[in-house]
Amino acid sequence: MNSNAIPKRWDLLSTLATDMMDGYTKCPVALNLNSKTPALIQVDLDAAIAARTAYQKSRSKRGESVGPEYKAAVAATDEFFGKAKKALAAHLGDQWNESWIEAGFVNRSTRLPKTASGREQLIKDLAAYFADHPGYELPTITVTAARAKELQLALTETRSSTKSHKGDQGTLRDARDAAVATLRRRLSSVVTELRVHLADDSPLWKAFGLTAPALLIQRDADKAAARAIQAAERAAKKVAEAAEKAALRAKKVAEKAAEKAAQAAEDADRKSAEAAQKMAALNPGTMTPFRASEPPTPSAPSIRPIAPGNAGETAPASDSEVELNG
Repeated sequence: MNSNAIPKRWDLLSTLATDMMDGYTKCPVALNLNSKTPALIQVDLDAAIAARTAYQKSRSKRGESVGPEYKAAVAATDEFFGKAKKALAAHLGDQWNESWIEAGFVNRSTRLPKTASGREQLIKDLAAYFADHPGYELPTITVTAARAKELQLALTETRSSTKSHKGDQGTLRDARDAAVATLRRRLSSVVTELRVHLADDSPLWKAFGLTAPALLIQRDADKAAARAIQAAERAAKKVAEAAEKAALRAKKVAEKAAEKAAQAAEDADRKSAEAAQKMAALNPGTMTPFRASEPPTPSAPSIRPIAPGNAGETAPASDSEVELNG
């Protein structure tokens, strides 16, 4: 349950502190609230505001003062590197060789360093090299040992100033965080005090910038109910999707089974026809037997008619019959 938690955002925190101080003036004396609390809130609020302001100023100072000084020193040093490299090339050669090592180019290359530590080391080595080889200096373009030492000092000082400022800024940040934490604890103690003296459904909670606990309980219950409904809807949707997928799978299985059955019947008919053709080829004189359901019709016997008036007499045989009988 949300128990009127103290906000972490500064705008909400400072607003709540002001509302709580106003709440003490609106509550009846009969509630017996600690009358000293508003003044204590004001002290903690002022301390937090002051600490935040000091930290913000330190960040602005870093961006407007210390940063540009160091960047200017870096730019001047890089410019000197370019001029010194051209001056040395006239004596040491355009390509890197072992002679460049004494001048500070120790990485088998005449490329200039990009890191702060590498830049400071190279300007230090060049200052010593030009001091040992004054004939390689070019005063007309300020490529001298003295200029190298000057740039070395500028880099060191501005970088040290940056580190020191970072340390100061960290201290101010810690002080800000501590002051804000103190204010949050003070406001939390107010909530604890109100739980003792105010009913859960009292409208006076609103005077302190807070929500009545009874409303919080109802709000949490409504949220829980809404989450339960959403969960049920998601579950029902998943069940419906699963059922639909199962139906589609069953349909596909049935269609494949029907295709296999039709193919099997077609194959059986084809094999039966092929077998009948082979039997006919092996026995060309064999007639196709008649079906049992359709027996042959017997022929009727031949009966000669008897002449009228000669009932009981046998009709004389024809000549052909006599000849056969004779």
